[in-house]
Amino acid sequence: VDPGALLMAKVDRKKKGRTGLGGRGNARSRELQRFYKSAKWRGRGGIRDRVLTRDHNRCHCGERATEVAHVFYRESIWDTRVEDCVASCGACNLAEKSERITRRVLGA
Repeated sequence: VDPGALLMAKVDRKKKGRTGLGGRGNARSRELQRFYKSAKWRGRGGIRDRVLTRDHNRCHCGERATEVAHVFYRESIWDTRVEDCVASCGACNLAEKSERITRRVLGA
């Protein structure tokens, strides 16, 4: 049995009835959509801009950062601060998300 296929089957079962940021989803995903479209996050001088500037548009791996990743999650997404985030390249951000999902699904 392919471990990757097994993991994806578990993720699909856990996700049943929910959608990611792209769909209507549940209240939590709708709240995330509102936040990530808001001026507080994306606007000029918003959290995203300040994190990229602070980290000189560089990921910890040395590549050019194109994304911002949360390293500390607060109870409410609206309480996010610059200190809670780091600049990240797409590959590192995706790897971090995959690791987090794997830990949650497998209970590791």
